[in-house]
Amino acid sequence: MSLDARGTTGPARLQQVFDSDAIRAGRGVRRAPAAAVRDAVRGGRLAPGTRLPSSRRLASDLGLARDTVADTYGDLVAEGWLTARRGSGTLVTDRMIDRPIPVRPAAEPSGDPCYDLIPGNPDLTAFPRAAWLKATRRALAAAPDDAFRLR
Repeated sequence: MSLDARGTTGPARLQQVFDSDAIRAGRGVRRAPAAAVRDAVRGGRLAPGTRLPSSRRLASDLGLARDTVADTYGDLVAEGWLTARRGSGTLVTDRMIDRPIPVRPAAEPSGDPCYDLIPGNPDLTAFPRAAWLKATRRALAAAPDDAFRLR
């Protein structure tokens, strides 16, 4: 990865990440830079901790409006791809790269019913035990001594 003296990604590297053909290919000026950063992080072309250039400099290099680049950086920060601190620059976050989740084969239906719909058979897992215990303790603490007398 080529870095300039300030530790930011160099212009040649940015041209690879921010391919202007992607902008012209119908992705749109606002979505293409964000998609390019996401793809570069996923593909390992932008490593965690890589400092990106200022929005002003990147806008100048790519021929885009500064607000477009600033909005893109803001969106990527909100999505967790980048971190930005005033005076520290914009960095690629150290995040887990999305990997495909292995698909498990669907279980064969056993023929047994999934739910017990027999009347009078409550679902005891949904019983509010903590609330019941709290109410019982409150009632016992407030009960007069006569309430506990055997008759």
